[in-house]
Formats: sequence, structure tokens, C-alpha cells
Amino acid sequence: MATAAQQQLYPLSTEDSKSIPLDVALPLTLIKDSVVYNAATVINLPADFNIVGIYATVPCIIDFTNTATFPVPADIELNSAVFIPQDSYMVIKVPSTGFVKVCPLIDDGTGIIIINNLQKWAGLGLDRNLRTR
Repeated sequence: MATAAQQQLYPLSTEDSKSIPLDVALPLTLIKDSVVYNAATVINLPADFNIVGIYATVPCIIDFTNTATFPVPADIELNSAVFIPQDSYMVIKVPSTGFVKVCPLIDDGTGIIIINNLQKWAGLGLDRNLRTR
């Protein structure tokens, strides 16, 4: 069985030891939830969520402190929050896990939000690179 360090190694070699961009990552867990225009959605992010890819079909604000009020006021400053534009995908470092609040910025309808837990590759190399001779 591979160790955690071995699992974080990129499985293919690259020419001249060039770095692997973050868009090459290992998907671990996926959470999909509904977003409704007239209510905030509360999602519980597990403690192992560190780097996530987020896709939303509606514009929304994700508050990682779970303190935002809904509807979101016109003038507000939120700590540990991110704006996700409609039909976009964003990769972020999660500031905190636990309960997060998803506040839609729509007047009608429903949408979905998908949060994909990702593990970035720790470096280049193969399983044999960790073995000593």
C-alpha cells in the first residue's frame, strides 16, 4: 500500500523536471447541493478539505465563517468569503472547514453548487523515487 507521500507524487515524469500546474490534481471527494433563490444553503465541509474546486450554476457568495446573513446586504464586508460567478469554476484554498454558508445572488430560480476536494501533487516523481537503495 502506498504511503501518503507516495500518493501525492505526480504519476508521470515530465521533461526537464518542469513543474506540474495545479490544474493537474487528484480528486478526493465531491459535494453537490441545491441553491435556492430565497434561502442560504449550509454545507458541512469535512476537516480534510484543503484545496477545493467550486462550480456554481448561479452567482453566489460562500462564507466560510457561516456568519453571513441572508439576503446578503448591498453594502457588506465579509471575512473568509469568496464570490463565485455564475457558471464558473474556481480553485481555492479553504480558509476553514466545518459549516459554510452559500448565499445565492439571484431573485428567482434554483441552481446547484459542486465542491470538489482536491489533492495537489506534492512534486514530480514516481513511486521508486521514494525508495532508498
